[in-house]
Amino acid sequence: MIFLSAVDDAGTTSSVPTASAPNAYLVLNQRGDGSFDWNFIQFDLRILPANATIDSAELHLNINAAGGPVDVELGRADGAWDELSLNWNNKPGVTWGGPVTTVAAVGDVGWPAKPLVSAWHEGTMPNYGLVLRGTSGNGAGVRADSKEWGVAPKLVITYSTPAQEGPRPDLGDAPDSTNHHSQNNTAYPGSGTLGQFPTVWEVPAGQAAGPRHRNATLEGWLGDYISPETEADQGPDLDGANNILRGAGGAVGDVADKDRGDDGWRNRTVKFFDCQRATLDIRVSKDVAANRNFMYLNVWFDGNRDGRVLDFASAGAWCTHKCMFAVAGNLPYSVPPASPRKSGRPKLP
Repeated sequence: MIFLSAVDDAGTTSSVPTASAPNAYLVLNQRGDGSFDWNFIQFDLRILPANATIDSAELHLNINAAGGPVDVELGRADGAWDELSLNWNNKPGVTWGGPVTTVAAVGDVGWPAKPLVSAWHEGTMPNYGLVLRGTSGNGAGVRADSKEWGVAPKLVITYSTPAQEGPRPDLGDAPDSTNHHSQNNTAYPGSGTLGQFPTVWEVPAGQAAGPRHRNATLEGWLGDYISPETEADQGPDLDGANNILRGAGGAVGDVADKDRGDDGWRNRTVKFFDCQRATLDIRVSKDVAANRNFMYLNVWFDGNRDGRVLDFASAGAWCTHKCMFAVAGNLPYSVPPASPRKSGRPKLP
């Protein structure tokens, strides 16, 4: 099961047709004067494995004000829209006729959306997002949180993938300017610093090769699932785009961090300060047949932001932590505070 937060949401109202409201609550009711609101919500589904089958999908909103029961209908946006400029006059067409949920109180409310999410994932229908509108109302206010205010709209999806036999080779997705395309791969947006993190497996003699995890035993891995690939920047990849240098359309460019399934670091906004401890929150998945009680987590830091992590004599850092896992399944885990050490060579996980 995965929980996707909205990447865009905005409301429109027929009573003020030129007004844009990209940073406001979502109003779900039909107003007492006969005017009404349409609310557009967009989700990014690229985290799903390419071969996933959608078992269930449901849109969830947090209602923060409800003055009376209102029937709210779910629809499908039929064209592109921009969160910042969307208004009643320029909104795309909408196909209505979806599920209707009666909103009568504050709290979590859901609408089933499996057929539509399945069509988006399978590529049989373009993903322009979901739309909500009130179909009844007596002027009583019904209002939901948006991604800017309160609890962001969520799309809750359960899915299954075909059983895989044998090893599932998996590579990283850090920027690597030593690659098959002779493409500069910058380490940080707008910095101009070239990424020299060992990621690509097949590299010229004398260059550091990235780790290619064979995953033969499937004891455990970071993230929700493994998306196998044979190389980081070319060749087949289960989740569509290569891990680095290729987007979903196949064009070569300065991109990285495209391996969505096995990104296990959860608190990516945590700040690191010199000589101070930090806690990392990670998600670890463990195979049902796994029998190890612990594994070691190896973490690299580019302390001086020079695009490398192997320069330990200066500001590179590496730390290792023993993680205890008592049960099978998918679980969050917090690595207790630890200071990175600056000696030795990194051990590939």
